[in-house]
Amino acid sequence: MRTDVLRHLAAGTLILLAGCGGGGGGDGGGSAASTVQPAGQPMSISTSNYTTVATEGANNVDHFAGQGTGAVALVGAETGSGRSTAQQALKALRIWQAAGSAPAVLTGAVVTKSVACAVSGSISGTFNDLNGNQLLDASGETVTLTLNNCNEGTGETAGGQFLVGLNAAVSGDPATDVYSINMTFALRNFRIVDATSDLSANGELRIVASSTSAGNSSATLSSTAFGASMTMGGVTRSFALHNVNYSLVEIGGVGALTYSGTLTSSQFNGNSVSFRTTTPLRIASGASFPSSGVVVATGAGNARATLTVLNTSQVNIQYDANGDGVAESSTLRNWIDFL
Repeated sequence: MRTDVLRHLAAGTLILLAGCGGGGGGDGGGSAASTVQPAGQPMSISTSNYTTVATEGANNVDHFAGQGTGAVALVGAETGSGRSTAQQALKALRIWQAAGSAPAVLTGAVVTKSVACAVSGSISGTFNDLNGNQLLDASGETVTLTLNNCNEGTGETAGGQFLVGLNAAVSGDPATDVYSINMTFALRNFRIVDATSDLSANGELRIVASSTSAGNSSATLSSTAFGASMTMGGVTRSFALHNVNYSLVEIGGVGALTYSGTLTSSQFNGNSVSFRTTTPLRIASGASFPSSGVVVATGAGNARATLTVLNTSQVNIQYDANGDGVAESSTLRNWIDFL
């Protein structure tokens, strides 16, 4: 459950600003979410799997809002070389925008062009420039990119569609401590293949983030559906998140994190659990893990796996067979062991 989410959200948005002169917004159709696998049947939680339920839930929520190096990494699953689908998509956006000499077709406020990737493949895109200033800076403006087996010489080949645009104009400067962002990010059949892994992702999420001063900020991530599948070493793992709401409010350098939603995972044999924080996770600025908080995962028959944060090093995971508040089993785990 790593921290500095707000800083990396801002960094990711800043990349968009640098690449296109503004930030991003709605994908205009919501079809990215429709390509995500539906939520599975409620999982039977037992003494044999409750720790898996708790750790898998924590892992995938962390991946959903996890940070990348120098860029937002909102999809969370990574290729063997350490790149997330979000990072790869943002890289494609920069390449497409920087290719100013590529032939472009202007139709009213719509700009369409295709650029060649360094080794092979191409990136084609359409920019809906509502105010005609050639900057992605106005509410409702969008960029849609399609990667066609794009190989930039980094050992990876990427394909699929990436959408980003603004739900409202960005105010302030995301590189500082005063800004406001409201954007939507979506992936459609997005895939990255390298020598050791094959990652695909679909879905969309909305990001609303703001900061009034250093150590005082907030960020909300929400998604109706977001999922990813990874094959590495001959083993395939997948997950899908539905109706996720993730909120981090930082006051005086201390963050309070809450989240809820439904997780379907291959680790659950395609079944699902619902999850929510019953006590906000408290995270000090710069800390690697929360120091307190409670997260509950609920499956079939109201059985629950409850993760209680003891400190920045350990958590206590309890199994409650019927949700009556009496734990039938419990175990201590270290944060570092599963995140």
